[in-house]
Amino acid sequence: MAWLELSIQVREADTESISDFLQQANALSITWKAADEEALFEPDLDTTPLWQRVNVSALFSAETPTADLIYNLQLEFGEKAIL
Repeated sequence: MAWLELSIQVREADTESISDFLQQANALSITWKAADEEALFEPDLDTTPLWQRVNVSALFSAETPTADLIYNLQLEFGEKAIL
């Protein structure tokens, strides 16, 4: 089965809202990782610290209309959130 992976770099503050958007767009999985070499060590309990810039990757079925998805992402978040 073929898959489509969309990977975008976002600001820390926008990570959850963009992930929620991708989930609503039927993403099969969403992964966060550092967009640079910034390390996070020993976070406080019950916290989810993030990097200043986050690479959000979402996996979609191959039939996903890519152009519509990207257009709607840009329309919803624009350049202020998507780096």
